[in-house]
Amino acid sequence: DATIVFCNTRDSALYVARLLRERGHTSVAEAHGWVPQSERAPQAAAFAEGRARILVATDVMARGIDTVRAAHVVNFDFPLNPVDYLHRVGRTGRGGGTGRVTNLVGRRDATLAAAIELAARQRRPIDGLSSHRADYVQG
Repeated sequence: DATIVFCNTRDSALYVARLLRERGHTSVAEAHGWVPQSERAPQAAAFAEGRARILVATDVMARGIDTVRAAHVVNFDFPLNPVDYLHRVGRTGRGGGTGRVTNLVGRRDATLAAAIELAARQRRPIDGLSSHRADYVQG
């Protein structure tokens, strides 16, 4: 399945892309701050056209990705707020398809993750949650 892996920082994205390649995933595209501007669009196009099965991206790129290929979104770094969460997970399940989201949640993200999960279970809009990270940070 075509997968987008989201990271909060360019360093994290670089680490994840390197790790994926070291583990044998050869068709990895990157769209983050360490990728020169002139290469970002071709990298995203490689993913959109199926030449890359995995796209490692930061939030800056999340809003520019328009593809129906993404069957899976992985939040390697949990989003900083509910709006970023919506933008990320909105990249999967497009065009009437189904999608899957995997969230890696650390201790500092647990409160925000729980608030998003509760809102989803209660079928309340996630974008109605506070957008201030400080409202959710623990520890």
